[in-house]
Amino acid sequence: MPKRKSDGDEKPKKPKTKKEVTDKSDISKTSKAHSEKGCDRDQLDAQKLTATNIPEEDEEEPDSRIFKMLQGQRLSPEEVRESAVRARKLLIESWNSRDELYRELFGEPAYVTPGPYAPPTVLKEEDVILPEDQKERGETGDPGDPELDEQHLNVLVYAPDPTRPYWTYVTAGLSSPWLQDAPAEVTGFGCEIMIKSKEDMPWAAQILRTMAFYILNHAGTLSPGVRIDLNGPIIPNSDSKLTNIFIWYPDDAPDCWYYLPSGGFGLFIAIGITPDERQFAESIEEYGTWCIQQVLRQMGHDQITDPYRSSVMDQEGIGLALLRTKSFADNFRENVAYGSGESFES
Repeated sequence: MPKRKSDGDEKPKKPKTKKEVTDKSDISKTSKAHSEKGCDRDQLDAQKLTATNIPEEDEEEPDSRIFKMLQGQRLSPEEVRESAVRARKLLIESWNSRDELYRELFGEPAYVTPGPYAPPTVLKEEDVILPEDQKERGETGDPGDPELDEQHLNVLVYAPDPTRPYWTYVTAGLSSPWLQDAPAEVTGFGCEIMIKSKEDMPWAAQILRTMAFYILNHAGTLSPGVRIDLNGPIIPNSDSKLTNIFIWYPDDAPDCWYYLPSGGFGLFIAIGITPDERQFAESIEEYGTWCIQQVLRQMGHDQITDPYRSSVMDQEGIGLALLRTKSFADNFRENVAYGSGESFES
């Protein structure tokens, strides 16, 4: 995919005195997906390091057999089977928790692509295929293989409603605990990605799956502030002027970090932009991604990706919007340098 770049620009904010997730006892021990209410997005990285599910005091947390395997330690067949069963159980619990979270945030999906959309099946020890047997059968177990129900990646599609007048597409699978048999600080690849569109069209789900498989294949992740060159129109073989995307915080998911039984993950949005819009973002010393998001808002686009729109640089009134946004960022940077602690919201 694509060239990616991050200016490291979080949304300009002053550090707030909101409660950070540093007390492990504050993290819910239930399997329900949850988030820290009022999460300060500037503290996202700190939350990744401190947030984790903690077992009951009288419960002994099992050793991670998968961790041992990654360290090159040899496991007995019994350990392999126990680990596989435990990993599948965690995967099922996390799938159900994420599904519940999505229903709370977005409601019922209009449809899911590709199907089926269902939690993985229960795995019994006698059904576990040992690694040596996998080699003989030629099975790879690559993450994201749609033929394996424990490694299935879906895109959930939500129709417009009175409070959300656009189509919403959200990945489900990047946060799945692919290589976990015990809770961790971050689950899976640590994120899920969404995109908004005026109309229901195949390109939206297609671009999300392309991004998802890019993450899977490169064992990486995406985070707010990253800008990506798609090396072509957002709709392949079209005359769309949107050839770049950037990653930011979605208005529809007010809490920046959510928790599954397997660990935490961020829910972020991809927004399409033109080359000159990206150029403006890169011309800002820090906060460039925040600035282009603010310009899109001022010009009436918010976080919706419309493949057929023209560049905001051609819209009437763009000069004032650019000047106002850049001046605000420049003043904020100066105030931070002098330690004023000024902040503002998106």
